[in-house]
Amino acid sequence: PIFDLDRWAYAQEWLYFCCLDFVGTLPTELGLLSNLEKLLLSKNQLTGRIPSELGSLTNLDTLNLSENIFSGAIPSELGLLTKLEKLMLDGNDLTGSMPYEVCQLRKPSGVLDLLEADCKEVK
Repeated sequence: PIFDLDRWAYAQEWLYFCCLDFVGTLPTELGLLSNLEKLLLSKNQLTGRIPSELGSLTNLDTLNLSENIFSGAIPSELGLLTKLEKLMLDGNDLTGSMPYEVCQLRKPSGVLDLLEADCKEVK
């Protein structure tokens, strides 16, 4: 599998897998890579829900999941990422509103400087 965590467990600060046409879902175990500061998985064909376990990556300052095929709601657990400066979720099939917990990360109270998400009406 693409996300064989035994292969990536050594990742110290970042995982960059942009534009590789990866297909499938993100494993919940990705939340165990506690040293990650940057998780960049844009422009692939990743599907399913964004795992709430990503909220365990408390050292993350950049999370880019844009331009995939993620669906469902944005997990409120992303609001636990208090060091997050950049959050890119645009170009997916996400539904619902931005969780309050994530909105609280924005400046001036938080450090979130860049938030990219699609603003379309959900039916």
